Amino acid sequence: MDVAFIGAGGVGGYFGGLLARKGVGVHFVARGQHLSAIRREGLRIEAASGTFTVRPASAEADARAVGRCDFAFVCVKNYDLDAAIEALRPFAGERACFVPLLNGVDAVDKLGAAFPRRTVAGQCSVLAEVAAPGVIRQAPGPQQIVVGELDRRLTSRVAALADVFAGTGVDLVVSESIQTALWTKAIYIACLASVIAATRTSAREVLACAESRALYIAALREAVAVADKEGVTLEPNLVQTLLARGEALQAGTKLSLLRDFEANRRTEIESLSGSFIRRGRARGVPTPTHEFLYAVLLPAHLRGCAGV
Repeated sequence: MDVAFIGAGGVGGYFGGLLARKGVGVHFVARGQHLSAIRREGLRIEAASGTFTVRPASAEADARAVGRCDFAFVCVKNYDLDAAIEALRPFAGERACFVPLLNGVDAVDKLGAAFPRRTVAGQCSVLAEVAAPGVIRQAPGPQQIVVGELDRRLTSRVAALADVFAGTGVDLVVSESIQTALWTKAIYIACLASVIAATRTSAREVLACAESRALYIAALREAVAVADKEGVTLEPNLVQTLLARGEALQAGTKLSLLRDFEANRRTEIESLSGSFIRRGRARGVPTPTHEFLYAVLLPAHLRGCAGV
């Protein structure tokens, strides 16, 4: 089996590295010094369970250069998704199925519209980042991918995804209610990441402070209200569940949104709080907390965009 990872950052690099170690034909699409280092020395994975280095079947700067694959995991940032979709169009006539592992729910909608019969919905949970060119560092925590068909069928291709990750240490879950999984993750990340970034602290510090904890809860409640208007079924006590999930994170844990702000990079704020604001307006759901967080974070985001 051949599997492409469009974007070899923390998510794509980590999961792709595990598959390459298993012996799967892995093809990375990366750029810059990271790509050069992978081509020269392979990809080094500094996992919580140990360090190893893999050499992928190929490493390319453009998805158009990748040969035929069974699956293509799309792991770019949301702001690069439109360009990635255009680069993936040559795959459309081939056998590859596309699996987005991006934050938020917009990516599944966009990929599903571009490749309606070739998109398998997906989301993941892992704490991994590019520590240096050619090096992925993973922190202790969940290693899970959830996939499913948007029409809720159990198909041979989602079964194949479960098989390919067997024995890697990744908990790959095939879900018959993938929309619930997608929205649950989107709500969690959009709310917690935005509050962490706005306060420039960590999850534990946010939740230990009564005022910032209340801000997080308000953001959660607004996002749940938007999901309800979108017709998404969520668990009844989701706010409490996501509070507990945040409290379980290790001390000092920072999510990628804050890391991007600290590095003066462009961020995914448009696909996090920005997405809930737009969806709320379309459905008549007020989202004042997300509007506040968006307003606080937008100037730094625009500065990062200007530096690109």
